[in-house]
Amino acid sequence: MSALTIGLIGIVIFFLLLLTGLPIAFSMMAVGVAGMTVLRSSTAAFQTMADAFVSTFTSYTLGIVPMFVLMGEIASQTGLGTSLFDTAQKYVGHKKGGLAIAVQAVCAIFGAICGSLPATTAMMGGVAYPEM
Repeated sequence: MSALTIGLIGIVIFFLLLLTGLPIAFSMMAVGVAGMTVLRSSTAAFQTMADAFVSTFTSYTLGIVPMFVLMGEIASQTGLGTSLFDTAQKYVGHKKGGLAIAVQAVCAIFGAICGSLPATTAMMGGVAYPEM
C-alpha cells in the first residue's frame, strides 16, 4: 500500500472516530500512532508520541503565558487598568467613536508595558467590557 492510500484511510478513520464522539485530540493521536506504526514501526510511533508529549509540556511559551495572564488580572483588580482607561477616556471620549479609540489606546499602552497580548486582553476585557 502506498503512503497516499494510508493517508486517505487515516483521514476516513479520523472522521469516523469523530462521529463516534471521541474528542478531536484523542482521534488525531490514535490515527497518527496507527499510521506511524503502519509506515514505520511501533517503536518509532511511541517514541514520537513521547517526544511530542515532553516537548509540549516543557515549552517556554506554555510556561510564561499563565504568568502574563495573571499579571493582567492583577493590573485589572488593582485598578491600574481602570485608571489608564479613565485617563484615555478623558482625552478622546468626547470624540466620535471615543470609547473605541480609548480602548485601542489603552491596549497599545498596556501592551507596550507588559509585552503580552493575553495579559492585555485579560486586563482590558475586565475593564472595558462593562463600559461598552
